[in-house]
Amino acid sequence: MEALDKFARIEAPEREYGKPQWIQPFANADNVGEGEVVELHGLVEPSGDPNLRIEWMLNGRPLMN
Repeated sequence: MEALDKFARIEAPEREYGKPQWIQPFANADNVGEGEVVELHGLVEPSGDPNLRIEWMLNGRPLMN
């Protein structure tokens, strides 16, 4: 590890990503009755953003699984 200290550290510039957007709509998401279980699959861009988080909310409160 000490040998690595001889080399200059280069910081990579932080990449900027665009606003997240759904690029694949959810199938059958509009035909779910109250109390029924629904499983949603979709694609979001930018997919390579390591800081992207998706939070599901209902009435301003986070959904728990």
